[in-house]
Amino acid sequence: KIPNILSENNYKANIPSTLIFSYGVIKLDNTVSEEEFFEGVQSPCKIEAFKRISIKKNDNIIQTRIVELKFVAPKIPSIISIFNMIFEVEPS
Repeated sequence: KIPNILSENNYKANIPSTLIFSYGVIKLDNTVSEEEFFEGVQSPCKIEAFKRISIKKNDNIIQTRIVELKFVAPKIPSIISIFNMIFEVEPS
């Protein structure tokens, strides 16, 4: 059995989230739902979360075209496709 040097010395190790996840934004028509997005998306790395950015204007919440995506990768892909349409991914 290999000795566990970390626990024997009361150390803990973890991987920083910046080495696991990255965040990017795309501009997506606000009529496209999250379900439709995940149904049609093709990406070189897994997408864990979809968050449409909304703004408050005159006490009304307005959904924008900007969508923040959480990628399971340390670096965002430059492009993704949704139903064969190409979208550029910008850093969030």
